[in-house]
Amino acid sequence: NILLRWLAFSYWGELDPTDIMTRYKLRDGDWSAWSRMHEQSLVDLDPGEYTYRVQARGLFGNYLAEGTAGSFFVPSPMYLRPGFLTPTGILLLAVVALGVVLLVRKRYHDIAIRKSEAKFRTVTEMTSSAIFIFKDFQLLFVNSGAEHLTGFTQSELLRMSYLDLIHPDDHAVLRREELSPAGAVPVPRRYEVRIITQGGRERWLDCSSGWIQFQGEAVRLATAFDITERKQAEGKLRSLASELSLTEERERRRMATYLHDVIGQTLALSKLKIRSLERTGLPPVHQHSLEDIRVLIDQSITDTQTLTFELCPPILYELSFEAAIEWLTERMESQHGIAIEFHDDRHPKKLSEEVKVLLFHAVREVLVNIIKHAEARHAVVLLSLLDGSMQIEITDDGKGFDLALKTGSSAGGGGFGLFSIRERLAYVGGHLEIKSQAGEGTRVTITSPLQTGEA
Repeated sequence: NILLRWLAFSYWGELDPTDIMTRYKLRDGDWSAWSRMHEQSLVDLDPGEYTYRVQARGLFGNYLAEGTAGSFFVPSPMYLRPGFLTPTGILLLAVVALGVVLLVRKRYHDIAIRKSEAKFRTVTEMTSSAIFIFKDFQLLFVNSGAEHLTGFTQSELLRMSYLDLIHPDDHAVLRREELSPAGAVPVPRRYEVRIITQGGRERWLDCSSGWIQFQGEAVRLATAFDITERKQAEGKLRSLASELSLTEERERRRMATYLHDVIGQTLALSKLKIRSLERTGLPPVHQHSLEDIRVLIDQSITDTQTLTFELCPPILYELSFEAAIEWLTERMESQHGIAIEFHDDRHPKKLSEEVKVLLFHAVREVLVNIIKHAEARHAVVLLSLLDGSMQIEITDDGKGFDLALKTGSSAGGGGFGLFSIRERLAYVGGHLEIKSQAGEGTRVTITSPLQTGEA
């Protein structure tokens, strides 16, 4: 848009400038009408060079034909100027080229992903393990091994949650293992859970899971092997071990009874006979021989009593379990010179004979380990009821050890004796837990269910 303004003057001041009549024309167009207006607005002009002429009329209507000429230039819009158009065009071409490159790369990437997924599906179908891929427990992919293991078809499984397959009692285990943040655990997690198959059967699985990228997002991949037969074999093995332990305990009790009732009584009677002979007035040389024999018999009686208590303490069957443990702590204290406190909450604790014997041997094994390895001066044995179970807590002020460094070793596991006891406790529904730190002593907690119903 252009605004033209011009001024007109007369000779000798004949006319006032505002009264002078003027007209104009643009390029070769027509002249405008005569007017006292000395300006004109020009709108919607095309870009380019323009010329114009203005004529002024004098007092008597005369004017110069050529008038006064001028020119002006209307520039092109910014977006049409070469200085703007050239870099803009280059930028647009660069954007288009970049878009083409990105599309090509995405196409190749999609092709590579499809090939990779095809290879992945081929591998998963060839493996014998069951494979589950899920996000937020919603199944996204399963292989034929998962179908064979669960009894559900692939379409049925993909409509299910991973939790739907897991036994309700094992949901807590699964959530603890599978709800770690993406990338938080660099190594696969391994755990054992039970599933309920399509036919309602219960199967044990050994699972390993970790984070992977699947279809462009972070998901969990779990591989599972059926270990039901192994679990059943372990159950049978625990049952046999328990039966063997009971058989061993019965044999120990039989041998202890034989030592006490037969050998012990025979030795006691022999001692009485020796004393009778000593009172008959035998010659001194025979008196000395009888005294030596009596000392040997006394030692044999002491050894027999010790062996009897080592094999099967009669107090364990004659009195309560609490009294047997108190006797054990007193005996350990007197034999080894370590201060051992015994505390009982005085609540009745009904235990089966099998569990009673097992717990007695467990406490003795822990105390023996303290005496051998802990270098402790003081230990405490506490018996209590906790949530309907028997709890035995044994603590010492010894040197302790680092569980992280000794896990799996005899020290970390408590030796073969405690390993065996831990397995037997698991069979009866109990467990053994060891907590220790180097220089801070050790705490061993033994938990076992109480007897229910008739023994």
